[in-house]
Amino acid sequence: MERHGERRAWLVLAMVLLAGGAARGAEPECLDPVALATLQAEVAQARDAALDAALAERGYAREALSFTRLDVGLPGDRQPVEPDGPRGVTPGEEPGTLLGPVITYHCGGDAGRKLVPASFAMGADGQLFLLDVTWVATETREVVACGCPPLPPLPCGAYLPGQARLVYTLPSGARYEGVLTLTVEVPALKPRYTRDDDGCRRQSAPPSMQR
Repeated sequence: MERHGERRAWLVLAMVLLAGGAARGAEPECLDPVALATLQAEVAQARDAALDAALAERGYAREALSFTRLDVGLPGDRQPVEPDGPRGVTPGEEPGTLLGPVITYHCGGDAGRKLVPASFAMGADGQLFLLDVTWVATETREVVACGCPPLPPLPCGAYLPGQARLVYTLPSGARYEGVLTLTVEVPALKPRYTRDDDGCRRQSAPPSMQR
């Protein structure tokens, strides 16, 4: 498999590290947020390129389906919840639609993260598949990042979790054929932060929770 994207990602890493060292006359101690975000974007591009190559070998290409959000029940209602990972879909009630699983989300900011649309691939003859991708790291690079790591969403007081499903619209002429399972080799990046302590958590908490 071609790995141009992988080589490019690690080339960017080397340039970032060298630039930081040259500025201080020594090896850099950590990557600032902008440098880390740039590197993470490059690695993500390498993942996309590797997935596109794996699909092309099988005669498929990624297909972005349009979708709408369907709220189900009342916030806090107990309904079956799918775990994170490959999202199963079923034929929708309306012709030409697919219905995603019930997803629980926690107040405004977390909804977008939990309701990330599923990935699909389609062939020239209209065969449409839900993608189930296993990512295998060809190499893992650990980098030192300045500051605190990202923290999970905070609870939002009296707001109860909500539940929703995504309803996908099939492209014209598409036929849903089930799940396409792939194993794709990609580079991996592992940030190690210079801070990961109670001070980080206090800084990110609402004023009422800071002590």
